[in-house]
Formats: sequence, C-alpha cells, structure tokens
Amino acid sequence: MGFAITYLFFMIPTYLWRMVFVSVVLDKGVQQTDISAMSVNVCLLINYIILILITYYRAKKINRSYLTTFPLLGGVFDCFLGFIPFIPTIMNILAIVLGAQEQQNRIDALSAQNKIDQLEKLQSLKEKGVLTQDEFDKQKKELLSLHEKISKDRDNETSKTSIFNIISSMLITFVVFVFIIAFASYNGNFQEDNLWIGILLSAIIYSLIALKMKTQKYDAWYCQHPAGVFFGIVLLWLIAFPIYTYAFLQIKGKNVLLKEKDK
Repeated sequence: MGFAITYLFFMIPTYLWRMVFVSVVLDKGVQQTDISAMSVNVCLLINYIILILITYYRAKKINRSYLTTFPLLGGVFDCFLGFIPFIPTIMNILAIVLGAQEQQNRIDALSAQNKIDQLEKLQSLKEKGVLTQDEFDKQKKELLSLHEKISKDRDNETSKTSIFNIISSMLITFVVFVFIIAFASYNGNFQEDNLWIGILLSAIIYSLIALKMKTQKYDAWYCQHPAGVFFGIVLLWLIAFPIYTYAFLQIKGKNVLLKEKDK
C-alpha cells in the first residue's frame, strides 16, 4: 500500500504539468509554446527520475528487477515522443500493480506455513520409525523442490494474469474515453458540460459495479469502497478508471483474496 501511494503521489503531477502547459498556451499565445514545452519536459523528466528510483528500490525489495522498465518507458513516451496519454498510463499502472505485493506476501506466507507443516509431518514419521534417515532426506528434498517449483509457477502465472488484465483494462478505458469525448463533441462543438456528464455517468456505473461486487471486502489496495470508486473516477478519471477496471477483472477472475474478517 505504501509503495502504491508513494508512486501515485509522484505520478499524478505528470498529468498536471501538461494541464499547466495547455493553460499557458491558451493564456499567453503560441509564442510561449517552446518555452512552456521545455519547462514541462524538465518537470516531467524530474518526476520520472523519481518514479524510476522508487521502482528501483521496490524491485530490490521484492526481487523484480524489471519493475524499473515501466516508468522508464513511460517517461520516454511522455517526455520525448510527444504527449501520448495511454502509453505512460499503461506503464505506470503496470509498475504500481506489479510492485504492490501485500496480497502476494500473504499467499507466500500461507505457502510457507504449508511447507513447514509438511516438513513437521515428515519429521514425526522419522521419529516414529516409519521413515529411515535416507527416506526422510529424499522426501524432504523432493518436498522443497516441489514447493520451489510451485512458487515460481505461481509467480509467473500471477504476472501474466496481471499484465493481461492491465492491458484489457486499458483497452476498455480507451473505448470509454473515446465515447465520452465523442459525446462531449456532439454536433462538432466540444462542450465541457457533456464531458462532465460522461465522467459522472461512468463514475455512477462503476460505483454500482463496486457495490455489487463488494470490492471493499477484498485484500488489495486497488479494491476500494464504492464511494471511493465514485470520487476517484470523478477527481482523477484517467488514472482511477483503468485501475478500478483492473480491480473488477481481478475480482471476476478470482485473483484477489478476501480480507481475513470477510472470509
């Protein structure tokens, strides 16, 4: 949870700098564009350096060296390849989701406890004379090897599922985004009121889905109370909408554990 909050804290300004740039151009004219663009890119670069450092230290802690790749690619697209909103957003959400390991730690703890229980049973059988020392050593080695293989397979499967659901959530977000912009630009004139109507409708629909799924009962930072889903989408649509879409896909695929008190 701490990693996700810290990452979001430095990720959100990457969107705000672009808003500042657009505001300056509208207020002061096109002649300020080059200066404003340079200033925005410098601020973006600083932000992404911080995000890379955050993921670097997180990667060392959870043994996922590839984690720094996501903010690095996001920064390249955002700073040097023009403003492409969805590519940096995809990269940042990948970094957040794959870097937040609270639930995975719980799964690992349960697996470790299961391994300890099985080793204790083997030890008990050896002490009772059912197993010889050689048989005990052989079965212990096989047991440890099996648990290591299961752990690696589970980690690989979890990563693949997470990446697939993130990509799916971004595709859904893109479709909804296009629909909202089309609705706001009805009759060829962009209307801010229609934009907010689209945002509010998506927030209401998602809060109802969260209410039906009871998202607050799941043990993951991105599974929030329906009220949190509503206000998150209204305040930060481009960030919150794909995250909550990902949460719904994870819950539907039974890839999220219930909180202990809700089991």
